[in-house]
Amino acid sequence: LPTEIFQAYDVAFDGEVLWVTTAASRLYKLDPTDGHLLGTLPQSGGAYGLCFDGEHLWTSGGMIRKIDPRTGQCLKALETPDGITFSGIAYGEGSLWAMKAGVGGREPVYRIDPETGSVLARLRTPSTGGGWLYTLSYFNGGLWFPSSTADGAVKVYKISPADGSLRATLPGPADYCRGICTDLDGGLWLVGSSYYPNAYLVETGTWMREDPQSGTV
Repeated sequence: LPTEIFQAYDVAFDGEVLWVTTAASRLYKLDPTDGHLLGTLPQSGGAYGLCFDGEHLWTSGGMIRKIDPRTGQCLKALETPDGITFSGIAYGEGSLWAMKAGVGGREPVYRIDPETGSVLARLRTPSTGGGWLYTLSYFNGGLWFPSSTADGAVKVYKISPADGSLRATLPGPADYCRGICTDLDGGLWLVGSSYYPNAYLVETGTWMREDPQSGTV
């Protein structure tokens, strides 16, 4: 899907709309059928990572914040462990999962208590062969993250939330991707980086991309 978003960081789906974080201090609300902008919410402090827990949005950066999606109000702010700036955040199994940007893999993923902010566990991602890591999503019993290499090639990895072991690898779209989330129909969504402002849908292991001009698959 073509979008009106420049320099997207991460994406979340709340059952009705797609939410996107960007370099601007706002949350963007998109129609998942055609990508057009439905509205924005102001954000204080900036945000990179984004996820939805079934009721609220969570953002990550220098802080982890729980956000009311109706008003944009911050309901809770948690300090990050060791002052880490988290580029990605996910919600699953009653916990938050957070990671920082890195290259090549073997980056730590933190399992965090959403009530207290305490670290419950640490995992390490598998090697990505030089690919950049930014964000992650909890989906279908695993943690998923896209990795983009210098030439723009994308792979999507699934790891175990128990020990970080590699469970699956899927080929991605032919250009850079940063954000990832799941929808209620069992599909994965990804958003492109600043130079590729598109949204992509992964369904049952197959990539589907709508033509920005015609909307055809």
